[in-house]
Amino acid sequence: MRLLFNLVAFLFSWPVLVLGQEKFNFKTINFDSLGVTPYQLYTTREGVTWITSSAGLWRIRGSEINGPLIHTGILYDKENTKDKAKSGIRQYVAEDSIRAIAQGADSLFYFVAHDNFFIWRPNGTMNGLGFPPFVLPKASAVTALLIHEDGDLFAGTSSSGLFIIEQGGRKKDCLTELNLEWGENNDYIIRKGGKKIRLVKLPEGTGILALAADFSDPKFIWIGTDRGLFRYHRITGEIKAITAAGQGITVTDIETGIKDKILFSTLEKGIGLLNIPSLQLDYFSCRTSVSSSSPVKAISYKSAYEVFVAIADTLPAIFNLSDHAFRYIDNVVFEESPGKLSDIVPDSLGRLLVLKGKRLFIGENLSSNVPGSNEGPSPGFLNPQFISIQTENGKEIASRDYHPDLLKRVNLSHRQNTVIINYTAPDFSQSNPLQFAWKMEGYTGGWIEMPIISSDKDQFLLLQDLKPGKYLLQLKVRPPGGDWRETEATLEILVNSPFWKSTWFVLLLVFFAVMMTFVFTEWRVRRFRKEEKLKSEYEHQLMQLEAQALRSQMNPHFIYNCLNSIKSLMQENDIEKGVSYLTTFSKLIRTLFNNADKKLITLYDEVETCKLYLQLESMRFDARFKYSIEIDDQLDLKSIFIPALIIQPFIENAIWHGIIPKSNSGKLSLLVKRKGDQIEIIVDDDGVGREISAQNKSRTNIPHQSKGVNLTQARIELDNLLRQQEAGIEVIDKKDSLGNSTGTKVVITLKIPE
Repeated sequence: MRLLFNLVAFLFSWPVLVLGQEKFNFKTINFDSLGVTPYQLYTTREGVTWITSSAGLWRIRGSEINGPLIHTGILYDKENTKDKAKSGIRQYVAEDSIRAIAQGADSLFYFVAHDNFFIWRPNGTMNGLGFPPFVLPKASAVTALLIHEDGDLFAGTSSSGLFIIEQGGRKKDCLTELNLEWGENNDYIIRKGGKKIRLVKLPEGTGILALAADFSDPKFIWIGTDRGLFRYHRITGEIKAITAAGQGITVTDIETGIKDKILFSTLEKGIGLLNIPSLQLDYFSCRTSVSSSSPVKAISYKSAYEVFVAIADTLPAIFNLSDHAFRYIDNVVFEESPGKLSDIVPDSLGRLLVLKGKRLFIGENLSSNVPGSNEGPSPGFLNPQFISIQTENGKEIASRDYHPDLLKRVNLSHRQNTVIINYTAPDFSQSNPLQFAWKMEGYTGGWIEMPIISSDKDQFLLLQDLKPGKYLLQLKVRPPGGDWRETEATLEILVNSPFWKSTWFVLLLVFFAVMMTFVFTEWRVRRFRKEEKLKSEYEHQLMQLEAQALRSQMNPHFIYNCLNSIKSLMQENDIEKGVSYLTTFSKLIRTLFNNADKKLITLYDEVETCKLYLQLESMRFDARFKYSIEIDDQLDLKSIFIPALIIQPFIENAIWHGIIPKSNSGKLSLLVKRKGDQIEIIVDDDGVGREISAQNKSRTNIPHQSKGVNLTQARIELDNLLRQQEAGIEVIDKKDSLGNSTGTKVVITLKIPE
């Protein structure tokens, strides 16, 4: 069952009450005609007022009352119980009542009915109903609910005490899928995903009527019961009685909005005021038709200094916290309404809502401040309101049911720069046409007046192509021919720049560039240091190798043999040949000494050294071998620098290990030519080859060692590391068609300098 009230249909009268300087204009809604008993008023931070009743839940939003919207009965097919439990599908039907309601910090609502049957609903959709992750015993009815800001759910009962469901009041925990098993009496058992429940016991038989979180200290919960006021310490678990035992105090409501003070209502002594640091209690009685008591059913802050009071058997009143005086709201509508006052709250539109018997009274304060604020005179019913924000394709960004906080201040992405904003102004007559005007700084040049329409029609604005920036949208309303109402609705709109244009992104890029520069510089410095260290080590090794090469570049036996050859020629009186031999030998020795302290020499000097060496060896061995030297005419040998004595060891090796072991004469050629961007230095002999030479060494005791070749290879490798010359040495064993060795070819490649 779902009904929609038009408040005009239940309008009894428009009596005006003058109270001091305040004027209240009341309208009456008669629930009795529907067979419904209202229990409690609950105002939400979104500006909606809920009414718990004997027929489900009712909602007051603007000028409309809708209900019943949420029911607590369950009707389902027992044969498909398990399947429906898995899918979460239930069909709800109205039943006896909803007795308690609470809203959490994340706008999660809990409703509880008979048999402690709980239902939760996330704010924003009427279809988002679900079963909570806990089950409370049915032995004692839940009479009061509180969702603490940290997510704990507190449920007070009529006789069992206080149940605490840890983190049971958080939306994300309720949205977690539960493993449920259903019983025969519509009961369910949670097999998996249930919340931990603790029971805090009060004195036996104590019934809890009200719960409130401490405004000053979140460690405390205040508990109003039919046996007085208690304080619960959430960490230690201590229950402390504030009112003395045996006083017969029934605490019906608690307000904790003022620092270090607790205000509570009682059925026996009117209003109680507790000073928390000293735990001093004061009571303030009010006028009542029952002389022995002051039965106050509910209280609600009007401002920091005044409180609305629902006196059960008399009239609503305003209690002043400074002079402790009561001002009664006396009106014929209350006198004509049967039953007792049960609740009183102000709503976000500046109206006063009062429950008396089975009737709801909606009072407009025509002169005083809006309850709970100090923002100036109340505008009455014609308060302009923004009711929804949508994208141009109809996707909802915010509404009074879905993220209502965004109706005050909304952040839009750069892609949401075109929006539709719906607005209205509640008017209970719903017959007066209204006119709206709006302006937005940075978008319009001034106020833009809209066409006059009926007050029951919502209007909308289309804001197109909003550039990134901050805007303030203002909306005002007036009846035709009347004055513009002073109260305006305002909406802050922030259109964010694309992330690549945002300050944080630019700063991030700058930071990233600085970090990359720092990292790259640090890497380069470390690499340079490492390279310098390696270079130093290589140079040290090269110096050692060059020293070894100098010591071994000419075999001592070669020098002795040269001197012996000179001696023999002198003894044979071959003066001319001896002089020539001695001259060549002296040139070679002088060349070696001149190049001894140089890391690099020209290729021309290296070739000249090899010529002198070949001349001496040729003169020594007479006709045992011949040699030839061929130089590419295109090469400028004097512009090419190489490590000293890198060719001579290979020539020496070719003569001693290749040609001399032959039974007949041999030939050695030295060729220097260009090949692309490289120079090839080729030492080619037709000797016995490396295999036979190795065999000869094993059979004979030849004193000559080829250390110079190994040293030369090591020196070239180090020179490559230091100068990136890309030099290389290749040794080729020459063979004929039968596989017999025909000599050895050594190819030294050097990079031509640019």
